[in-house]
This record gives sequence, structure tokens and C-alpha cells, in this order.
Amino acid sequence: MLGWVDRNVPVAEIAAKKIIEIGATGARDPAEISKLAVEQLGIRLDRWRREARFGLG
Repeated sequence: MLGWVDRNVPVAEIAAKKIIEIGATGARDPAEISKLAVEQLGIRLDRWRREARFGLG
């Protein structure tokens, strides 16, 4: 969902921990887990994708 290629960036570890936390609640659907993680981490995908596409940020 986030499209990260380099999983060695610190934010990838934060996202992974959040995904594990959500999975521990009993969530099993990958799309739902991703959606919840993005919401709970406050990631704005529209802005992130735009910045990534144009090399900003």
C-alpha cells in the first residue's frame, strides 16, 4: 500500500510494529490491516504519493 522499496528506513520499522499490533487484535484481512495502520499512523497517502512522484519531501 505504501510502496516502499527500501525497508531499512526507520519509518518502515514503525509501520511494521503498528501492523503487528493491529494483527494482535485479531485482524486478519491484509487490506483492512493496511488501512488501519495508515489511519492510526496518520499517513496521508495522497500527499505522500504526490511528493514521492515528484521527488519532494
